[in-house]
Amino acid sequence: MSRLTDASAAEGPWYELAKDAPPAWTWDEYEPWLAKAWGVLLEEGDPNDESIFQTFLERHPCLVPGGDGSDQSLGGHHGGWRNLLISQPPLPGITRRVPDFMWLSKTSEDIIPVLVEIEAPGKRWLTKGGDRTADLTHAEGQLAAWNRRLDDPASRQMFADLYDFPSRWATEYNLEPRFVLIYGRRTEFEGYPDRNLLRRGIRERGVAAMTFDRLSPLAGSNNSVCVKIRNNRPVAIAIPPTFRLGPGNADEMAALDGLDDAIRSNSLITDERRRFLLERLPYWKGLAAERERGGRRRGYRTSDWE
Repeated sequence: MSRLTDASAAEGPWYELAKDAPPAWTWDEYEPWLAKAWGVLLEEGDPNDESIFQTFLERHPCLVPGGDGSDQSLGGHHGGWRNLLISQPPLPGITRRVPDFMWLSKTSEDIIPVLVEIEAPGKRWLTKGGDRTADLTHAEGQLAAWNRRLDDPASRQMFADLYDFPSRWATEYNLEPRFVLIYGRRTEFEGYPDRNLLRRGIRERGVAAMTFDRLSPLAGSNNSVCVKIRNNRPVAIAIPPTFRLGPGNADEMAALDGLDDAIRSNSLITDERRRFLLERLPYWKGLAAERERGGRRRGYRTSDWE
């Protein structure tokens, strides 16, 4: 059952949904398609070319853990800030190597950046002797370096400034980064229970380490947009075929640059659906601008999407 947020139904709607909108992919369509496509990429893609996996994950944000908002989510149950997966996110005080992805989330006490590092799936966890490989040690060292850099009270304000958090969050919330390392393939450990034990023993505290095979579609991120930060603004680079517009994300989408280009570049949606989204985008952005000028947020029905 849908519910009305923030205001009573008596106030009336502040928006109008389009009639007979060409449909987006449903989750029941998208989830099996994506699980299969991801499996094919893992089996047929060049295991040493990290870039093809980066690009695929950008196009399908729901595969990246941390922003789904479930009770088991690495980023907590609030979900990703503004429903955005940030590719190659800038970090306060870090000018060289940055993470591959980041979800920003929060709880009632903490700001939670979930930093995700991927390595080419052809890399191995262990040497024949059962020790960490040099590649794994390097990846773990990178996560540790980010953690040290972010362990600074000033980083909270920098995050608030860079990612447009409400300013009070910088003083009222802790900054509690979490780290995800996506590395290697499950086949390295199949049939070798002793290697599985060794792998469990090398997981660092505060780091969720997993193979590429562990990634699966997460329904809570089905409407997420992948962005990059350019000139201190989020620029949309990819939307999933399940993407919808409505009162629930009008403000967030209005704050993005490049959303129209991201819609045009998605080959999975039909031409009719693409034209519809491009035609409706100015309407929702305009409503968001009106609400911003008026300073008042009104309720909406959570089932209202188009």
